[in-house]
Amino acid sequence: MSDIVRDIEVTPDLDELLQEAPQLATVPVKVDGSVLIQRLPNRYVQSTTFEAVDALAFVKVLEETEKRSVARLISLDGQMIVKAGGLEGCRWPANVPFEVTHTQAVKVRAVTGTTTIGVVQEFWAD
Repeated sequence: MSDIVRDIEVTPDLDELLQEAPQLATVPVKVDGSVLIQRLPNRYVQSTTFEAVDALAFVKVLEETEKRSVARLISLDGQMIVKAGGLEGCRWPANVPFEVTHTQAVKVRAVTGTTTIGVVQEFWAD
């Protein structure tokens, strides 16, 4: 084996993988066949609790952002209704996580009475 091949580092550092790409012009590409991808870890997490969310009005629990990778909502005391993109969803049972993988803002309300909503968001970028 030559010295050139032996000196190549095949496992890059995490800093090298997460480096920010320079702002370059984009070129449309048509992929023909499969593409190998590697999912990188999320950068940070944020958690919030919304107390006494009632059934009378929706409360915004997630802002619209392209930096969010995933969010999980959980209603602790009763069923909730989740609304995103102008569409109102169905009743979601208490104590069952609701996973959000889109970038739109999300609002929730209780079905009856009041409930506490826990929100955990993971972001892929700062």
